[in-house]
Amino acid sequence: MKTIILSTTPTPDLNVSKLHIDFNSFDPHCGPSFWITYYNANGKIIDREIQQLSFDAWQNWTSENDEIADYKYIADKVTEELGITYTSMDSPVAPTPEPTPTPDPVNA
Repeated sequence: MKTIILSTTPTPDLNVSKLHIDFNSFDPHCGPSFWITYYNANGKIIDREIQQLSFDAWQNWTSENDEIADYKYIADKVTEELGITYTSMDSPVAPTPEPTPTPDPVNA
């Protein structure tokens, strides 16, 4: 699993500008847990904790055909359980599609 990097808006109660979510462990009965690292606006770590995905979130996780959709699901559920709102998912990002070559009209 790639590190999920989220931008957040600091609040008076929580001075967090970036949040990193990394896979910690997996228990087939309880689901996955994640390392959550909190960063301030200067890029300094201000806290770190382990967050277990709730049983309901684990059981309701559908199989997605898109890897980014799975990362977004994790980001949404983890931040919801932490009570944090994020403004953007900075990483991972969806791959940009390769441009379709167009025929050269001179050599066609």
